[in-house]
Amino acid sequence: MKKILAIALAACSFALISCNDTTDVTEKNSDSSHIQTSEDISYNSANNSSTTNEENTDGVTITNIYGGYNEGLMFISTENSRRPISCIDKTGKTVFTVDASYSSGFHNGLAMLYQDEVVLCDKTGKIITAEELGGDKFIDEEVIFADGYILVKKTTTSYQGSYDEMAVFNSKLEKIVDFSQELYETYERDFTYSSTNCYNGYLFNSVVDGYIDLNTGTVSKVSSELMNKIQPKRESDFWCVGERYNGSFYTENDEELFIYDGRKKWFSDEYTPTISTIFDLSEYENAYVVSMNEFFYNGYVDGYAGLRFRVEDSEEGERNYFTIMDEKGEFCFEPIETQGIITDVKSENGIFALRVTPNSFSKENFYVEVYDKSGKIGAKEYQRSKNGRIQLDYGMSDGVIYIVTPNDDGDGNKVELYTTDLQPLFKVN
Repeated sequence: MKKILAIALAACSFALISCNDTTDVTEKNSDSSHIQTSEDISYNSANNSSTTNEENTDGVTITNIYGGYNEGLMFISTENSRRPISCIDKTGKTVFTVDASYSSGFHNGLAMLYQDEVVLCDKTGKIITAEELGGDKFIDEEVIFADGYILVKKTTTSYQGSYDEMAVFNSKLEKIVDFSQELYETYERDFTYSSTNCYNGYLFNSVVDGYIDLNTGTVSKVSSELMNKIQPKRESDFWCVGERYNGSFYTENDEELFIYDGRKKWFSDEYTPTISTIFDLSEYENAYVVSMNEFFYNGYVDGYAGLRFRVEDSEEGERNYFTIMDEKGEFCFEPIETQGIITDVKSENGIFALRVTPNSFSKENFYVEVYDKSGKIGAKEYQRSKNGRIQLDYGMSDGVIYIVTPNDDGDGNKVELYTTDLQPLFKVN
């Protein structure tokens, strides 16, 4: 595979455990399309019995989750094996397992799987290969796949040499753009950067002035034309705050905070586009907007923004307070002090999950805290790892929060699955 997409937010010198761990992978079965049903699976649970229903999933140790929880399903691995991986539902019932080491999770009824090569599967576990679509391999760009588009590469070789072509398919596996050498060359040259995004079928990035319309295969050299073509679900999701710096938003002097109409920020021909102030929050000199849209780095997601207030403290070094702000600029609740420094934020539908690390190395505990419009609704406490570093990965999607921490003995990971108020989805070890 040409590249693996990796997104890491708010490093702050803390090491994270990736839930995309694909080490110690067993050799792929000779029949890569074989799909195991729940009858074939044997977990190392208390009774070491096959898992065939919801009740029998209690006590299973989950070591990794792949692609989050999407469309009612998620991919996991257990303490017995990191390959194959199992697809389970929200109750913990196994739907199927498949010989793969990683998955993107389901989007539009399909999931991208990593075997020896990238393949797709549907919700029954049926495998779809690039060869079945007339190509040689899938291009493993997850931001494009999540937007409902599938890129297929084909290499043709003759006595005159070889050349590569690319075609575009939709999530129904219908070819919407035929194989084209020019299209592949443009994609390979201009749209393989980590900053590449896909929105409503338009492929673009902040490095190259231009975009590809995946619905037609049309290539444009003027990014600003996208302004009138991309229709966001909410206009407020295109608001941004000041200048982006290391995953956070600050104004130039780092003292005054404004909310801007930021649609032109990505799609203008100018580096510093003209922006208009929606409302002024400059009275809060210690406030920072911490919620971000995955593609556009905007302050507002689903109509709400998270605000972090940073207060210097002579003993603690720094205190953090958090609140949620609506589209009128009003606080949903009085800012609440967190258990430490906010180093990452996940948000959807007005719910915010924060990763909170200690103010100093003298403190052992760190937290995942969850807030809704009423205030804090839950928190989970974790210990620093034995090597002294804070190690925690987490995510939130479709109303499910997953938290990945290292095992106490330092060997492998442990995954916990919760509802948004941090109640267990089902019992795990």
